[in-house]
Formats: sequence, C-alpha cells, structure tokens
Amino acid sequence: MKVTLLQFQEAYNTEYDEKESILQVKRFLSHNKRKGMLFFQEKVTILNASTPFELYYYLTPNRKTVKDAFPIPTKDFVFYQDRKTQFEIMRHFFESYYLEEINDIHYFEQYNYNKPFVGTHYLWFFKQEQSIF
Repeated sequence: MKVTLLQFQEAYNTEYDEKESILQVKRFLSHNKRKGMLFFQEKVTILNASTPFELYYYLTPNRKTVKDAFPIPTKDFVFYQDRKTQFEIMRHFFESYYLEEINDIHYFEQYNYNKPFVGTHYLWFFKQEQSIF
C-alpha cells in the first residue's frame, strides 16, 4: 500500500492515541523492518515525510498493495541452487500471501531471488526497482 510518513504518522497516532514525531515513526518503521514484520525498499532515514512509498505488512497484503514483494518466515526458508525449485518455493509463499495463483514459475525472475531482504522473523523477496539509466 502506498503511504507517506505523514499518513503513517497520522494513522499510528490515531490508532494508539499517541503523538509520535516523524523521527519516532521512522524508528518504529525501521525496527519493524529489521524484524521483517514490515517491508519497504526506501531508506527510511532519508525519506521525506511527504514522499509516497510502498509499505508491506507480513500477515496480509492491503487490497491496494502492488504485488512487488512477499514474505517467507525465516524458519521456513531454504535457498536452493536449482532455480526451478527456488521458484516453486517462492510460488507457494506468494500464492499463500496474495491468494492468487501463478502458473508460470518464470514470473519470479522479476524478483530479487538471489538477495532477498532478510529480517529476524521474515525475509522478503521483492522486485528490483528499474533504473532509468
């Protein structure tokens, strides 16, 4: 789901009846990303408060979520040298997360399958942002 730090701050403060600053929100996001509970590609430390970014939650995607990332529990993850087997495992977790079937395992070539983001509890496969250069 695409959000800004300001939107996240407002939602967080409303949900928890708090008055957290943008710096505290960045710490919260960073802490939960390290655990793998949240995922985003941007460096939150330098992210502008009004810049939109895609935010993913480990339990379930938002219905507005772009399907550019998905989690796998670290306890269930095994890296296979054989790409076909690796893509089959990725497909299983992708389909469990998004509740959508993928018939072509080559779909996962779009994802950074060699270097997922590894959190404490979940790792995330994500599509690399395309460079314009």
